[in-house]
Amino acid sequence: SFAVAPLLRDGALVGACAVTADVPMVWKVNDLAVLETGAARAWTAVEQRRLNGEVRDRERRLALLANAMPQVVWGADPAGVRRDPSGAWDWQPMLHPDDLAPTLAAWERAARARAPYAHEHRIRMADGSERWHLSRAEPVLAADGSVEAWYGTATDIHEIKQAERELERRRREFEALVEHAPDVVARFDRDLRFRYVNRAVEAMTGAPVDLHLGRAIDELGMPPGVAALWSDRIRQAFATGEEQHAEFAYPTPAGERYFRIRIVPEVGDAGAVVAVVAVTYDVTERVH
Repeated sequence: SFAVAPLLRDGALVGACAVTADVPMVWKVNDLAVLETGAARAWTAVEQRRLNGEVRDRERRLALLANAMPQVVWGADPAGVRRDPSGAWDWQPMLHPDDLAPTLAAWERAARARAPYAHEHRIRMADGSERWHLSRAEPVLAADGSVEAWYGTATDIHEIKQAERELERRRREFEALVEHAPDVVARFDRDLRFRYVNRAVEAMTGAPVDLHLGRAIDELGMPPGVAALWSDRIRQAFATGEEQHAEFAYPTPAGERYFRIRIVPEVGDAGAVVAVVAVTYDVTERVH
């Protein structure tokens, strides 16, 4: 004889647990209750083992994913103590001394607000070198709004920071060169307004740099013929994407002088002209 107890998952039949006997017997209510209890416990153990296996598999996949990422992936407790499988570790000595206080301030702001954290700082590497990283973290919030944990990454941005510094160095060099150049260097937008002009314009027009910025050519009191000439050439540069040239006389504070202007289109990433740069230089001696 035998007795069978159903195995249910969410009310649906997924299996059965059977007990057999070598001799005929009458199964009593207590026997069936014991069978059902044993079957339920066995099924719970099977399900728990399956779930544990799924969890281990997910953890393994997450670990593989984290190790394959170019970022350092880390976790921290609610207080911000970062941990790995070997336990807690102190990250502060890894930071450049100049970056420690700003990093702590940024972290404290995020912790108080229970908000995402992001900060750039230099981290000391295993070989003793220091590289710029962008550290980010997101809080995991409980139902009551408290922080249960933090999970974050540290992304190496050293090459980006180096490129930014190099661009900044070149910008300063260019500005120093342009600001001390004897020629007038100006940048115009499509509305023919000065977006930039160097100090050489003061010797030509007698007006300070600040008076030019943001104003159109015909708003500066230039001789009408010169203003019309500049406007026409700048419009042609925007329309054709080609360099434009012109010569003109101008009544400078030192007397009438002759100038030549070269207008160069500035092309953006989309291939359209986004601005023009005009270089105006004195050719009085050549004209005379």
